[in-house]
Amino acid sequence: MGQSERAVVRTRRDVHFNANARRNGATNGRPSAEADRPSHGGAYDHADSVADGANSAGPKVEFTAEDRERLVSSYIPLVHRLSRRFRDCGEAQEDLVQVGCIGLLKATKKFDPDRGVSFITYAVPVIVGEIKNHLRDHGWAVKVPRKIQTQKLAVQRAVESLGHILGRSPTFSEIAEATEISEAEIYDTFEVGNYGRPLSLDAEYDGNGTKDISTAMDYIGAEDPQFEKLEDRMDLGQTFCSLTKREKAIIYMKFYSGLSQTEIAKRLGISQMHVSRLQRHALGLLKEALVE
Repeated sequence: MGQSERAVVRTRRDVHFNANARRNGATNGRPSAEADRPSHGGAYDHADSVADGANSAGPKVEFTAEDRERLVSSYIPLVHRLSRRFRDCGEAQEDLVQVGCIGLLKATKKFDPDRGVSFITYAVPVIVGEIKNHLRDHGWAVKVPRKIQTQKLAVQRAVESLGHILGRSPTFSEIAEATEISEAEIYDTFEVGNYGRPLSLDAEYDGNGTKDISTAMDYIGAEDPQFEKLEDRMDLGQTFCSLTKREKAIIYMKFYSGLSQTEIAKRLGISQMHVSRLQRHALGLLKEALVE
């Protein structure tokens, strides 16, 4: 089995484990929550002792406000660590930290030491779940189906894992084999990333290797002053088609060629009075079209 095949098998195993862990709510012996505990665990161990001591043997005791404050203060670094997982999702890091803190507060309220697990084991999935819910509900400028959102996360994990193992960017076929998602769906997950955030009109772009800098505003047309006259032009066009051939010629020579009625009369071989009557009749029809 080659390196690429081993990488795909290992990545597929990790993807399947992550999916099962989220579905079953268990770690099956893998210390996923504990792995997020930084090496300087003194503060975390102290916080766990606060959590465990709040409900030791005997009558059930609720967390006090002081206990919760100590827990939250001790686990703020953990929130920062977990929020960095989602740094490429288009949300500001400060916003993700605030959302993670909300999840930490929820964990302190719902944690039950009687279940026999440490506080950090319980808090990690609550914090991560709160951040994911925020990204799902507020992280998209366009509503994206839940299936594509889930696939996008799986593809991101597979790309990162395969990239570390292979030492290069994985191909579509390798990602598809690792995630068991079709190549067409993988392509959709990459494309959907463009819809996470709207394009800023003030974003600057280079001029294809030149020193010219342009923004999206440079490609947006200005208001066309002739647009409001479009409807009148259409009405005039329909009425103009109903004029006689001689009336059309008189209107054209008068208003487009700038000829006088006398010059028009000479060209048409009629009197100037006749030209005046035909012109007046044609203009009357055109005015009626505008009024209607």
